[in-house]
Amino acid sequence: MHHDRSRFSLFALVVLYAIASSAWLLGSDRLIAELLHQSNRHGFVPLVTDLSWIGFSCLYIIWLARRDRPFSIQLVVAAPAQDDSDEQSAPEAHVASQVNPHDAQLYAELQQAIQRQEFRLCYQPIVLLSSEDLVGFEALIRWRHPIHGERSPVQFMPLVETTDLTAVIDAWVLEEACRQMKWWQQHYPIARSLVVSVNLSGQQFCQPNLVTWVKSILDRTGLPAKSLKLEVTETTLMKDAQLAVELLEQLNQMGVKLSIDDFGTGYSSLSYLYRFPMDTLKIDRSFLNHIDVDGEQVELVRTILMLAWNLGLDTIAEGIETPMQLAQLKSLRCTYGQGFLFSEPLEASEMGKFLKKCQQANHL
Repeated sequence: MHHDRSRFSLFALVVLYAIASSAWLLGSDRLIAELLHQSNRHGFVPLVTDLSWIGFSCLYIIWLARRDRPFSIQLVVAAPAQDDSDEQSAPEAHVASQVNPHDAQLYAELQQAIQRQEFRLCYQPIVLLSSEDLVGFEALIRWRHPIHGERSPVQFMPLVETTDLTAVIDAWVLEEACRQMKWWQQHYPIARSLVVSVNLSGQQFCQPNLVTWVKSILDRTGLPAKSLKLEVTETTLMKDAQLAVELLEQLNQMGVKLSIDDFGTGYSSLSYLYRFPMDTLKIDRSFLNHIDVDGEQVELVRTILMLAWNLGLDTIAEGIETPMQLAQLKSLRCTYGQGFLFSEPLEASEMGKFLKKCQQANHL
């Protein structure tokens, strides 16, 4: 029975999302109830119960979003990207950064940081949850300010992503991550099967020379394409979904792995999720904060995982911090995970020691 249910029709799932999303966007609980009532009268509910039982979990997501608003899940079927609003807001944000004294000072300090090479990368391990074996790591930028010390990305990346510094910093991050990964592969046999994940900003992803740029960095560093995974947020993908499909297909043909980052925090169209040639769906940490004690959050994560499975995607949960969270994710059959429970982000030198330890444990 479970096997039969898991083979639900994608069409039924899309219809359920359309019903739920429309009702939610119109702000009517009565509309949701009426739609379900009319569906039952016309015999649709039995079909859903038999083929698309996950659909009701999707309705549950929308209901939770309207009730408590703790999450920003807005899955709109075949909704066009709202490019106009983005085009209008981006210049305003840039102007604001120019006139805001704090932002102007930060921008100047970031320019100096690039010149003085104050940025560095740390690497957070990603593990297979079933065995806790290392499968890769995510490259994360850090800034060691000469006066203020360590500065978190949340303190400077929002400004970076609205300025011309994005291209410079993105290029450095990708090349440094690929160079470091190649070095590890040459010195630690275990690293040859690992994958380094790098975040791409929305600005960089939309560049027409994206594929050529990635290929040139791989050629320069000598890193095999299969050892690199690029993470792109769903909001970035949906800004121009058709262009995203084309770029992702080219990257996929090169052998680069692809991941939807921070899933559930932006806008997604199911019709495009189905078309994006992704390998992994990354569940945002906000969905895991109380997964060990909150039954509603468990259902949210369960639904996201089932959507990923039926799209043929692996899943990564980020922000795992407690054994209870890990146990819950294992019971839900999430594939991979990362978080402080396994390791904090490590400097390159510390990651080398970590790889050596893993290698010895595996007798390599």
